[in-house]
Amino acid sequence: MNFKRLINPRFINPVEISCTCIKDDDSEMRIEFAVPDGDPPAKGQNQYYDYLIENFNLSDLKERYKNELAEHRRRQQERQDRGNAAKETERLKVLFDHKAQVFEMPFVKESAPELKSALRRASSLSMLNVLVVCAFQEYLSSKEMSYNEYLDYVDELVYGEK
Repeated sequence: MNFKRLINPRFINPVEISCTCIKDDDSEMRIEFAVPDGDPPAKGQNQYYDYLIENFNLSDLKERYKNELAEHRRRQQERQDRGNAAKETERLKVLFDHKAQVFEMPFVKESAPELKSALRRASSLSMLNVLVVCAFQEYLSSKEMSYNEYLDYVDELVYGEK
């Protein structure tokens, strides 16, 4: 294909170049081509490549490619970090909401400061649940109550009836 010149060349990966080809009739066409084999690639294998090495500094193009790739990876990492931060924020919100519900339970309200401190420090729902179950069982043992008796006790507190 005959062409006047190539403009805006850039590496799209380490072995392929993309650029705009200005044809003899002044029409434009986007082209992509592979860098010819060899180190350094031999002239005469690809007319587009030959034009580029005569009119552009390939080191600058490679450097620009490396910079664009690094910037792309940085933005990608930022997006991932923002997504992770949003997930962590949601996880902490859910944990906080569960802790608020736990502190409303009568057996927690009546518990020792040590348990309340442990509940505040729980860093996951699993740990919070383990602490609540252990504390609940300890409460029932100390009050010599069954599960049903505790539920009756809660009904009496909430509704004023037994």
